[in-house]
Amino acid sequence: STDEVGFFIMTENGIESCKNPQKFLIEQQEPTIGSAFTWLKEGNRVFIIEIQALINESKFTNPQRIITGIEQKQLILTSAILEKYLKIPLHKYDIFCKVVGNIPLKGLYSDVALAVSLISSYLNKSLKEKIIFGGEIGLSGNIFLRENISLKDRKSTRLNSSHTDISRMPSSA
Repeated sequence: STDEVGFFIMTENGIESCKNPQKFLIEQQEPTIGSAFTWLKEGNRVFIIEIQALINESKFTNPQRIITGIEQKQLILTSAILEKYLKIPLHKYDIFCKVVGNIPLKGLYSDVALAVSLISSYLNKSLKEKIIFGGEIGLSGNIFLRENISLKDRKSTRLNSSHTDISRMPSSA
């Protein structure tokens, strides 16, 4: 089928099928400072992906934005939204952001996880439990759910993680 994705690893015996690609996509099994989890749907498979962010006060006139696995525009927009509505002065900070496993995230479904990882790094605090975030953040700061999550709910249950449908939280939250 063309809707399938395969993961392979190089071993001493050559290229072999990877039975559990999930272990390569999440570096830490517990929440850490600057990390957040989201979904990635490739073909018919759903994977839990870890986004990591590191924020440091910049020593330069123009702060750096070093990004791997996330669109640069997505990081810039998310940073601008956090700055405007949460008053986090990200324009003063270098931002280093990556997706574990170096898998490129496509689409805006990871906006909320990206925002959570940035906030976590800025506050230097980790989440208390593993939560998988999904949703698009609009320019007004509203959060929208854009994909069917029934398959994603089942996947998160198998990974023994908490699940929050962040898009259905009251707007005053």
